Amino acid sequence: MKKFYVFLSLLTVRGVGSYQATAQINNEPHTVKEYFDAKGKKLPSAEGATEWSESIYQDSIRGVVQQYYASGQLKRRAEYENIRRHSVHGLDETWYESGQLRRRAHMSHGKWDGELVSYHANGKLKRRETYQDGKSLGGKCFDALGKPVAFYPFEKMPEAPLGGFAGTLQYVGQNLRYPAEALKKNIQGKVFVNFHVDTLGIVRDVHVEKGVHPSIDEEAKRVVASLPAWEPGYQDGNPVTVSFIIPVTFSIQGKKIKKRSAVE
Repeated sequence: MKKFYVFLSLLTVRGVGSYQATAQINNEPHTVKEYFDAKGKKLPSAEGATEWSESIYQDSIRGVVQQYYASGQLKRRAEYENIRRHSVHGLDETWYESGQLRRRAHMSHGKWDGELVSYHANGKLKRRETYQDGKSLGGKCFDALGKPVAFYPFEKMPEAPLGGFAGTLQYVGQNLRYPAEALKKNIQGKVFVNFHVDTLGIVRDVHVEKGVHPSIDEEAKRVVASLPAWEPGYQDGNPVTVSFIIPVTFSIQGKKIKKRSAVE
């Protein structure tokens, strides 16, 4: 009987809703326009789009990305040293659809650096905080009436169930079943599974970002979709949807069937 291993690790996380532009290799100044639906999924045209973006390239990688509400109101403007790698370097600003400034921050090579200020929808100051090399040096927070409240972190990542990330990865490893067809044909490889943890902590929108074989891909997708609810993530006190990628490696060795995850 064949022996198989399933290796897992949490590869990347990123916010959903701060749309990333698709770079084009072109050294001349140019602009790329892209459209997105309500879930942040890229669309082939403006039809059905709830938001859209313009990536204004200064060369092949540097430039400014501007995101807009469907109304045409500017939602975000950020200066990038590398749009393809999503590395912000300079001013990063966001607005409410009313036009009221929501957040203004400075970033250095992809990390918060300097002062970060945010505002409530009514224009009252919500936060004034200082960062150095991506680390908070502290600050002050205020309610919608302008009264001071206890300071809280600007960003809080979702908390995984089952004992944190290690327990979650172990759950995936323990519940995977190597598909008989793939096992028989010695099909192995790494499946990258993307999923969202929404504002209620529910795992949704599970899909295979990079697959190996339909049977293996579906099995990895099935188990990830069965994950119990997480504690949701927050940004500036508001729940947000966050995207994760789990790479799952299926490997066949020897004659005995065994399964383990990277955290075991």
